[in-house]
Amino acid sequence: DFFDDLLNFLKDGDYNYKEIWKNEFLKSNVISFKDGKLSSEVLLEIYREHISCALSDNLSEQKISFVNNITECLLPNIIPLLWFDVYTFNPSDALEENFKSLYDIIKQWCEKDREFGNSGKGYLGEGKKPQWEKETALLILDVYPKLTKKNIKRIIRTIKQMINDKVFKDNSREQKKLLWLKDRDFEIIQKYTGE
Repeated sequence: DFFDDLLNFLKDGDYNYKEIWKNEFLKSNVISFKDGKLSSEVLLEIYREHISCALSDNLSEQKISFVNNITECLLPNIIPLLWFDVYTFNPSDALEENFKSLYDIIKQWCEKDREFGNSGKGYLGEGKKPQWEKETALLILDVYPKLTKKNIKRIIRTIKQMINDKVFKDNSREQKKLLWLKDRDFEIIQKYTGE
């Protein structure tokens, strides 16, 4: 497949992605939601496969650049911070009944640092577009079918319990991440579960 070959080529070098994506064919083949439908399941699967491979090894600056740039080029209308918060949280595992408790998984997520997908695009500053929030939420709900309204409420309820239990010190980095996971991530996604 063309895109599979292209991503294999790009991940092994230092390229100007924005220049490459000026190509009309590439610009017309991005992952987006139109009329509530995903533009390309195949392209999304290729993207996810390459991102997963890049993130499964020790992260080099080149791999971080690849993950950030490919996300920006192939998913131009999403909020990277929201997408990667949920991607690294991995609801598919977190909501498994026989897996670790949700409480422990959330705690572990808050304690980990992340070197990729930290762009605040869509949350802060100029260029904020309201549709970015909706498109990101719809993409997440498409990729993670376990994120039903019931399960999102369960996640939010668990986070609130952790806040009440004072799992992390006030104003610590971990506590801020815990609040972000609730306010900036799952409460946003919850708004679109009925669509």
